[in-house]
Amino acid sequence: MKFKNGSKFTMLKTILLCLLFTTSNAFAGLTTLHCAGCTDIQMERTAKYIIRKEGSERVVVMDYMNETAKKYKVFYTTSPRGEPEINAYEQGMTYEELHDVEIIFEYRRAIVDMLKKAKNKIPYGMSSKSTANTSEKDTAYFSAGHIKVKGNPFDFITTSQFRNNIYDYYISEDASKFDQIISGTLNKVNIPLLKDADISVDIIFIDVVDFLEVPNGSGVITIDFDRKSLELLSLRDKDNNTVPTSVTAARGEYGFRTSESSEVFQTYLLDSFGTGGGDNGGSGCHVTEVESIDGRHSFTFRC
Repeated sequence: MKFKNGSKFTMLKTILLCLLFTTSNAFAGLTTLHCAGCTDIQMERTAKYIIRKEGSERVVVMDYMNETAKKYKVFYTTSPRGEPEINAYEQGMTYEELHDVEIIFEYRRAIVDMLKKAKNKIPYGMSSKSTANTSEKDTAYFSAGHIKVKGNPFDFITTSQFRNNIYDYYISEDASKFDQIISGTLNKVNIPLLKDADISVDIIFIDVVDFLEVPNGSGVITIDFDRKSLELLSLRDKDNNTVPTSVTAARGEYGFRTSESSEVFQTYLLDSFGTGGGDNGGSGCHVTEVESIDGRHSFTFRC
């Protein structure tokens, strides 16, 4: 079923007030899965991801790009030959479920609008806008815009106060508006996390040199309103190296334009994953094969 801007639901919401105390609570808190720009067949396939053992589950598959939603009942059985069989059958949604689905779309629209406006704010950590611009990058999620932050990816990943300050600066004042929207649900369909609602934000780190913005790294984040925090999806330094968050991801070779950048990255890796460092102390990871050739600096991190 297709939803647009809530126009079809003015009468529905009135009806729901009358039905709220007389309708049975047969299906409470349905899980949602997202499927961007999907066909009917793709939505059905997505629904099948909900189940991992024998039995049945109900799920609502939401296409946020086209603002459509379908409810499925999914069955997991075992064939006579012992092979798993999963089948999904579309079902009609109840009035309460339709109501909650529309609120989820409204909630998401409001967040996207807020994030698009956030990129027009003065970058966090600066008293005024500089004259240069940095560019947005594509992400795997729908990017609702970008925010700029004076600082670097390493402070972001290691300092919770820095992340909290960014949340307060860009997000906090609007959070109550989203709570008001969500308070209108009837708890028949679960509200998805933003990362499960196909929303992310590009974060662009900048330094300021001679009153001009200089790119200093980038990342992709989403928002956890329950914890009032920013959730990291990916992070890169100013030389486009991926900033790892685990020992496994830290292994590999890194390249830099300056020796200073190389030393900063080495310090982060050793403090986080090196012998005696961070939560992964004693892992035996170390820097090796440090090279500087024709102004290009590199090293390998081995574990």
